[in-house]
Amino acid sequence: MARILIADDADGHRQLLSYALRRDDHEVIEAENGALALDLLTRESFDLALVDVMMPVLDGLTLCRMLRATPALHDLPIIVLSAAISEPEARAAGADAFFSKPYRLVAVRAAVTMLVGGSRRDTRAAHERSSSA
Repeated sequence: MARILIADDADGHRQLLSYALRRDDHEVIEAENGALALDLLTRESFDLALVDVMMPVLDGLTLCRMLRATPALHDLPIIVLSAAISEPEARAAGADAFFSKPYRLVAVRAAVTMLVGGSRRDTRAAHERSSSA
């Protein structure tokens, strides 16, 4: 089970992703804008972030860049979801995976499983243990 943050200003997108990921036995926290997402990510521990690009207050690409520039969150896996940008733009901002809206939910779920099941999660957990010691 992973702890996942979904940052998207569209209620329907958040609800659909939350429902699917909870069915996959993940804990899901939702944020309706990038500033709230950043606040949650810096105060709490997450295993992955799903980020929309077009959000109020703080857009998703800026959020990705800020996460990559924050040492404690540098290795957090990020999946970007957007109809407004291309995959190279998302990758340049620091995304580990990109899905264009409308996306196939099964593909997003598979990417989540791949990103939270591997060594990045183990590395992050080890980092958190060493930081709190």
